[in-house]
Amino acid sequence: MTENQSSQPDEPDSEFSLSRRNFLKSTSGGAAAAMAASATSSIASARSSLTTQEQFLLDRITFGRSEEMVAEIQARGYQGFLDWQLQMPGTDPIDDSQLFVSGLPLLSGPDGPDKLALQEVIHPWSLDVFGCFFDQVYPHDIPTSPNNPFSYPMPDGGPMKVHAPLTLQMGGQYGQHQLRWVMTDFLQNVHNTLLAAPASHGFWLPFVRDVIYSNALGNYANLVKFSAQGGSMMLYLGQPNSSADDPNENYARELAELHTVGVNDVELPDYGLPLLSTFKESDILAFSRILTGWSIDSWGAPESGTLTVNIGDFEYLDGEHYYQDPNSPPSQCDKLVSMTGGLPTFGDKCYNFPQPTGQMEGESLIYDLATHPLCALHISQRLVQWFIGDEYDDPQRFRNVWFRTALAFYSTSGDIKATIRELFNPAFFDEICPPGTKENKVRRPVNKTLAFQRALQTTVDYSSPKPHRWIGQQLVMGQVGGFWPAPNGYQPENEKWTSTMLPTIQFYFDSIFGGTAEAALLGAEDNGLRIDDAYLDTVFASPATGTLAEKANQWLTGGCLESSEVTAVNNALSTIPNHVLPTQPGYLSYLRRWALFYTLVSPGYQYLC
Repeated sequence: MTENQSSQPDEPDSEFSLSRRNFLKSTSGGAAAAMAASATSSIASARSSLTTQEQFLLDRITFGRSEEMVAEIQARGYQGFLDWQLQMPGTDPIDDSQLFVSGLPLLSGPDGPDKLALQEVIHPWSLDVFGCFFDQVYPHDIPTSPNNPFSYPMPDGGPMKVHAPLTLQMGGQYGQHQLRWVMTDFLQNVHNTLLAAPASHGFWLPFVRDVIYSNALGNYANLVKFSAQGGSMMLYLGQPNSSADDPNENYARELAELHTVGVNDVELPDYGLPLLSTFKESDILAFSRILTGWSIDSWGAPESGTLTVNIGDFEYLDGEHYYQDPNSPPSQCDKLVSMTGGLPTFGDKCYNFPQPTGQMEGESLIYDLATHPLCALHISQRLVQWFIGDEYDDPQRFRNVWFRTALAFYSTSGDIKATIRELFNPAFFDEICPPGTKENKVRRPVNKTLAFQRALQTTVDYSSPKPHRWIGQQLVMGQVGGFWPAPNGYQPENEKWTSTMLPTIQFYFDSIFGGTAEAALLGAEDNGLRIDDAYLDTVFASPATGTLAEKANQWLTGGCLESSEVTAVNNALSTIPNHVLPTQPGYLSYLRRWALFYTLVSPGYQYLC
């Protein structure tokens, strides 16, 4: 898929209240959480080296604090850091594309070792997901580079189902262009395809790389078009089986409900918006007819046939496109769309193009849906929930940020950079984060695991028995790229993620103590992640003075935890098991690891600053 980075699209011819206190009631947050809730003494929180605005921005457009990102925002300031992260590759030295491994077996050429397996996958009558590509092991002869942290050895038998989501994790951990990776995470949820789905799994990683990542800060209408033509999306929703005789409504419905206009009518008279009416059931049938003939290269190839190197690429089959009978009366239109947008009127548009221009019908429909005012409102609402906070906690508070972000989206025909710039407009900071407000956004599992790894520069011990066990732990926590079974992607609402604390505690415990000399005594399992003892000297050297709890708070959150929580961590450190005596050489490291653990499981850390 060719990347399109233009700022304009290719135009074709229920209420829930959540606070830290009831968060504790809804989870079993562990000893530190209980102590934090009951702590009565207070100490001064460690001062952050960043302003409140800078910490807020850093928490949301990156996957977590790191030495490099803190230094960058200190040097550039709020607006400068946002501008820097909004730059596209080619106009700035930031280029993380090497973090995607090229040469996947699927795309490695006509004589690749997995072609026979793939040949079975591509047949709609033979979809044995576990007997085909999904469990093929990752090849060991991929060129490595000392400057590429992604060049790592997969253990014998390491399946692609481990490698594929790990790609996004590695990009989120090591990538310099953090906003691009965060937007990839967001858009991969909006345009969700299932890694484990029959047939679509082999195309999931190329879809994320060439459609989502490549266009994550481009134009949304272009991204929707490329998504519609992506092998993973089409196979997931059965689009190649959609024919003139039997139009498939699966993709047509998700295009409308999830990718563009949404399911709800909208009326905002206080903002001067008339009633905006979304699609009807009759429109879905029209959409499905308009998109017939959209398929992928090599779909349904004979068993003895040769698969091309372009397998999975978009292919339009005009013979499978639904054309209305040319003898139909002029008043009849089998592809009539009756939506009314109000700004401008979008109703009663007939997408009945003459043969052989059927592909243009689909491209025109996608452009109209992706630039519709309802699409601007729908996508902007999801952006506000994903980045800023849960609107269901305080609907009125996020009403204006939702509208002005939607206006930026609509007025630029879906320019993602312009939309993000308005979302984080510093002139409205007190609106999106009123003074004294901290409980905006619960950390989702992917944010927790990546923030942990970025802050502590963790490495993976590939000699351990299960070096990628932490990926499985994250799946138990509820979120790994490509594993959400429904097309709607992982939910952004805070309520979804308040029930994942117990597996989160297990992840932190195993990650901090697994592989240490005390692991067996403590009962920590080895998940392959490692924290270097030497790096702990850096972590706990800042600030120059203060308790271990204050230093952990400073390093992990920029000083965002409340003083009572820092006190609770200090109190907890006085009760830790004495598996290591103060006279032993590893005692300081042992205390530091406990300080990190108690800080990470404290109630305040479960929220972005």
